[in-house]
Amino acid sequence: MTDLEILNQQRSRRNVEIVQTSESAVSHRPRIRVALNAIKATFGARVYLWELASAIAKTDGVDLVLLVGKEDVDDIPPLLLSKVRKISISSKRSYLQTFRQRQIRELLVREKIDLYHIPNTMPLLRRAMPTVVTIHDMVELRVRKYGVLRTAYRYFANSMAAHLADQILTVSEHSKRDVVRFLHVPESKVAVVYNGISEDFHQLDRKECKDYLASKYSIAGDFLLAPGGLSRNKNIPGLLAAMRLLKERGRLEFLVLLGNKADREFKYVVAELQRSGLGRTVVLPGFVARKDLPAFYSAASVVVYPTLYEGFGFPVLEAMACGTPVVTSSVSSLPEVAGDAAVLVDPKSPEDIANGVQRVLTDEALRAELSSRGLLRVRRFTWERAAKETIEVFFEVLARRQSK
Repeated sequence: MTDLEILNQQRSRRNVEIVQTSESAVSHRPRIRVALNAIKATFGARVYLWELASAIAKTDGVDLVLLVGKEDVDDIPPLLLSKVRKISISSKRSYLQTFRQRQIRELLVREKIDLYHIPNTMPLLRRAMPTVVTIHDMVELRVRKYGVLRTAYRYFANSMAAHLADQILTVSEHSKRDVVRFLHVPESKVAVVYNGISEDFHQLDRKECKDYLASKYSIAGDFLLAPGGLSRNKNIPGLLAAMRLLKERGRLEFLVLLGNKADREFKYVVAELQRSGLGRTVVLPGFVARKDLPAFYSAASVVVYPTLYEGFGFPVLEAMACGTPVVTSSVSSLPEVAGDAAVLVDPKSPEDIANGVQRVLTDEALRAELSSRGLLRVRRFTWERAAKETIEVFFEVLARRQSK
């Protein structure tokens, strides 16, 4: 039995225990009031925040309060609007929370909060009440994404929060190992709760999606899709090198590379693209609204995600939910998340990436098998399940505090 199979078996037993405990305990549990820090979160962390909060808000026994920054937040799900409490802290600069801890504590006391959840790590300088923090990954220490000062700040924020919180949540077993290793906390303090996948991602008619992309984005023809943004860990140079090999082998598909042109990494990607000599082989449509992502996934021939490091890897499961075959990395959390429903490749080998893509493109039976396996795989990842497991952690933390 492989390590991954043992892991999945252990998690299955744990989930059964959680369900049994929930069913026996929920009838006499007190109602709890939980505050989620929603002042600052971006990219995947923001998806996590709104999806998890929405699922928790639908759960009996929990009253939810959302702390948001002073700027208007226009993407709050309608279900959560009544939960919002604005606080005069800028959401544009996360470090400002370091100097406003007293202000946050006063709001928590005023709202009679039982437990404080920080779903995207911020500096926690004092533990005023039972606290849970989510640390999604250790990417800043695994891949050089930022300068020295920002990297040092991120390490400081993670370390302070990890040591002061009652419990740490993370989103994969791989991330748990990294949190334990880099932040020097005991394994028992870190609980793994896998993310869910939004129901927005599902199979769509491929021809209709291709027509839509041609009309709105001027994207026509067969293409490979590279989702997930342009940051350093996404391995854009390696992906472009693989595309160059595919082009030399006579493949005619082009690459659609998703990422915001306002991103600080965009200029580096453009420079890399110019050096690659790929010309019109790569398309950069710029920012793509979340509502359009299912159309991109459904229209793509293959989703290629050869990232160097991920704490979880939303795009892999989003593609699978749309029935699209996936080629992704054999490192970090990706084997754990993808299971046997994707072709795994060495992200540091452009030839291996190219071989994986070519194999999927030329093997119709493999494409059908990957699509079928992917649709089954994503059923394991729901926000309802994530919310239930997270709430179990909340009650465990409160029980431990009360027993002290």
